[in-house]
Amino acid sequence: MNSDATEAALGLLSLSPLNNNTIPQIRKPVPIPTSRPPPTTTPLQPAPSASPPLPDADAISCICGFLFDDGFSIACDVCSRWCHAACFDIVEGEVPEEWRCWDCDPRPVNRDRAVRLQKQR
Repeated sequence: MNSDATEAALGLLSLSPLNNNTIPQIRKPVPIPTSRPPPTTTPLQPAPSASPPLPDADAISCICGFLFDDGFSIACDVCSRWCHAACFDIVEGEVPEEWRCWDCDPRPVNRDRAVRLQKQR
């Protein structure tokens, strides 16, 4: 003897014990495409740098961390970041034709020396 719950469940599955001739409906398989559409391309974004984002194009954003303009600053020829020339051992009269900051031209920089130098100023 089947319970009402069992009969209800079997009825939902089209498997009524009273009607053994019923064959459950089977879905036809959906064809799977053999080729994929070309992937959409997005422009490459520059990798996030370890430095904080530049607040203003004219603001100082130097390795020393000091934001004041000491009167002799230099801008990166690639990203236009302004840095204290002294923090990079650049003196008046010896300014390079082209200069790149430490993000655009990764190289070792002496942050501790730059901080000490700016604290003295």
